[in-house]
Amino acid sequence: MAQEIELKFIVAQDGVETLREQLNALEAKHTPAGQLLNIYYETADNWLRRHDMGLRIRGDQGRYEMTLKIAGRVVGGLHQRPEYNIPLAKPELALERLSAEVWPQGELPARWRSMSSRCSAPILPVNAG
Repeated sequence: MAQEIELKFIVAQDGVETLREQLNALEAKHTPAGQLLNIYYETADNWLRRHDMGLRIRGDQGRYEMTLKIAGRVVGGLHQRPEYNIPLAKPELALERLSAEVWPQGELPARWRSMSSRCSAPILPVNAG
């Protein structure tokens, strides 16, 4: 499991340029821009959202990864969420590969154990790009 940490700030408009200059002065490794495949998933009844979870598959140059982010905490401007990353051979969900601990009831919900079209509430792509 990885821990996603985001620190959010509110910056007054007159401080934006100064902040940009200070950030640009920091030593950093430049990574060229690339085209990522992002597929976000949800159920028709918003089950993931209701459990404060996010599910996606991301791909880059033939490598794919499924990520599940689960409920975290916010203290001040610091946002922390556990995230689980599973490498994939192709951009297809593999929910059974996630640890049971990530699910609210301690196991993969029965309605998704078979990812067929007969699922009672299938997980569907809501955004791909």
